[in-house]
Amino acid sequence: MDWNPNKVEESLQTVFEKATTIGQGAIKWYSNSKKSKKWWAQTIRISSIVLGAIAALLPTIGDMLSKDGTPGIPGGWTTICLGAAGALLLFDKYFGFSSAWMRYIIAEMQLQQVEQEFEMDWENERASWQGSPPTMDQVKQMLARCKAFTSQISTIVREETNVWVQEFQTTINTLNESIKAKPAITEPGALNLTITNEDVAKEGWEMIIDNGDAEKFKGYTAGKRNLIPGRHEVVVKAKIGDNNLQAGKVILIPVGGICEEKMTLA
Repeated sequence: MDWNPNKVEESLQTVFEKATTIGQGAIKWYSNSKKSKKWWAQTIRISSIVLGAIAALLPTIGDMLSKDGTPGIPGGWTTICLGAAGALLLFDKYFGFSSAWMRYIIAEMQLQQVEQEFEMDWENERASWQGSPPTMDQVKQMLARCKAFTSQISTIVREETNVWVQEFQTTINTLNESIKAKPAITEPGALNLTITNEDVAKEGWEMIIDNGDAEKFKGYTAGKRNLIPGRHEVVVKAKIGDNNLQAGKVILIPVGGICEEKMTLA
């Protein structure tokens, strides 16, 4: 660039255009990049909400569709929906779609602000020339303003990148710790079932969990240990004379705890 008095305005304009090109390039990058992050973040969040709502409704729908005491929808589907919703949220956390979308929006807004301020400051300086060529002090001041502007751009991008690095490292550390730690869900629970029918308790009855093998019991109560935490479909059957009695229910086994339930066969 030529800084001779008759070329100084042209050189300053070249510097201005280069500086604004840097700023606009950074703004364009964040504007384009946030679109895919937004799509993934919204898709994952909406899907997890829908799956959670379905999981909450399934037991009720199963009871409404029950036949002869047997739930119309196996209780395992509730666990599957909850697991899928949780897996989606972990997927989002690991890849950082939601957090990246927020970071990109903030960075883009900051970049737009500093560019607007730079353009206004630049025009204010030009207005101070009052139609005359700028003095050497004015040239130095405008070059310093360009330098400050490009430095602001670099700082915003660097700070956003540093936040991403910190988030990624935190996610990796959390993932490693979760792999090393024993998952709490592996601690089984138990079921303590009470039958309210006196004749059934005397004659004996069968309990079926999740369409598995029937287990025979006598008396009012029966216990089942080492059950996987979550929802399970429990069906109780008995035969009193010529009558086949049955009851069914979807129960929730707590992690490391005991589920207390009562059933009346009809």
